[in-house]
Amino acid sequence: MGRFADLCATLAAEADESSAGISLPPELGERLRGEGWEEEDLLDAAEFVRLSLLQMELTQASDSLSASLVEWLGSLCAEEAFRRLTGGELSLPIDVVSGLVRRVTYLEEVLALARDDEGPDLSGLIELSRRLAGRDDA
Repeated sequence: MGRFADLCATLAAEADESSAGISLPPELGERLRGEGWEEEDLLDAAEFVRLSLLQMELTQASDSLSASLVEWLGSLCAEEAFRRLTGGELSLPIDVVSGLVRRVTYLEEVLALARDDEGPDLSGLIELSRRLAGRDDA
């Protein structure tokens, strides 16, 4: 397992990353094959590195979204905010909505790489983002 971990570390450091996955520059592929790695090993390592990077991106996006929601939701426990919330008087500030739109958009971009299906319809989110971008207070 240690040798495979070294291969993955090499790919993470030296391979090219794109939305299509991990690709080996020709000279890197030649060098690794010269070290005795089979094509199947290289493909397995590249997929492992891709999934590891994707998981890191997903974690970061989820964490950012969650942190924003936790902060905003936590503010609702103050007496006045809770009274306004339960009285139906509370509306979301535009900067909160704009921040949520940005974070959810990013999260959806990352999730799209991990999903096996199409995911939700983003047309409303995209339109809201477009409309908010035209505002000075967003």
